[in-house]
Amino acid sequence: MLNTKNSKVTNVEPFLDKAINQISQFLTLYEEGFAKSKTKIIGSLFSEKLTFENNQVRTLESMKN
Repeated sequence: MLNTKNSKVTNVEPFLDKAINQISQFLTLYEEGFAKSKTKIIGSLFSEKLTFENNQVRTLESMKN
């Protein structure tokens, strides 16, 4: 892992493999997950905070309008 700006990462392959594996399983994890897991997955896909209200999904920006 990187600890400082000038640190060298000699072998990033294990990190890439883990990331690719997790991303490729998003659909399965979402379908089989509980609400907390689903919220984390959705939050990782969108940069803005999502709010669930009355069976609708909103972002802070859409709530301003």
